Amino acid sequence: MRGPPPYPQYICFPALLLQFKKHLSAFLGTQSMFYLFRQPDSTKATFEFDGEFSVVVPDFNVVDRKEEVNTSALKLKQEIEHVGRIKFG
Repeated sequence: MRGPPPYPQYICFPALLLQFKKHLSAFLGTQSMFYLFRQPDSTKATFEFDGEFSVVVPDFNVVDRKEEVNTSALKLKQEIEHVGRIKFG
């Protein structure tokens, strides 16, 4: 029997974006404090997005829905960029 995943499950896309925005805001606030009080020779702080997004689908025939899946993934990426005011490479 498997336990719950180590990451939160989101019931909808806006809930995922809201949580991302909260985490990014907290990081930026902390990073601002770091830069305000850091010593001149201290190391740099970096932000790394190690998120995971899972989707439950009624079927696993992704190949036949490749265009739909790609469009959905691109929309997710664009929404996260917009909410986070960041740009993925």
